[in-house]
Amino acid sequence: MSSDAELPNAVALNSTLATVNRTLGPALAGVLIASVGMVWCFVINTVSYAALLIALSAIDRSTLRPPQFAPAGRGQVRAALSYARRDDQIWRTLGVAAAVGTFAWNYGILIPVYATVTMSGDASLYGLMLSTVGAGSFFGALIMARVSGAQDSRMYAALAAIVASMTLAAVAPGVAPACLALFVLGGAGTAVLISSQTHLQLRVSDQMSGRIMALFSVAFLGSKPLGGALGGWMIDISGPRLGFAAGALIIAAVGSWASIHRHLSNR
Repeated sequence: MSSDAELPNAVALNSTLATVNRTLGPALAGVLIASVGMVWCFVINTVSYAALLIALSAIDRSTLRPPQFAPAGRGQVRAALSYARRDDQIWRTLGVAAAVGTFAWNYGILIPVYATVTMSGDASLYGLMLSTVGAGSFFGALIMARVSGAQDSRMYAALAAIVASMTLAAVAPGVAPACLALFVLGGAGTAVLISSQTHLQLRVSDQMSGRIMALFSVAFLGSKPLGGALGGWMIDISGPRLGFAAGALIIAAVGSWASIHRHLSNR
């Protein structure tokens, strides 16, 4: 059975594979659509899941940690929120995840206008910027698989990098510094995702793990629609630079709140 010490690398590896899939998947789909058509693209994609089924069936279940399920009943979400609220570290981590998911991971709304209007580019620049974020995410996942140290310390370092990258994106005078900012944003955002997810899995009890990780998914991924709406609203007001600047300010505030509470709880 794997130890908890291997969990950070496992989460980093999973995030690396997910990043590779998000980067290579659309490109491969485009090649298939152009060469064999839309229908065969779906057929090949369906057949590819055979590899996943084979991999799952080959897992040695004796190496897995037996799950501890909570008894069925009402109030499961309430119990999870109460459990998280009683633990300052869990509550801070969920707050950080929500802030990053809402105000940094909404780059998909900001970048199209940022590339075409702010930077006076075209679809090629838009594609380059999205690829730059993907490359940064891939690099960030690889770095997280190699570095050591407390997970919450990594999370706060990554938060500082997010604030710096979004600030640079807000004031970037040209394409090169803008792409640098987006590269760092992708890497730092992935680092927050990995470190916060790992920290929660190591922190919570086995019985509450599923519910707390569900809250984490809502905080980090479920907040994207709200972040997209806010990003679009800020674009209407003043353009994508305001979206990056406001995101940097809010994430800096949340990070400062979490860091102060962390310091006070450790005294």
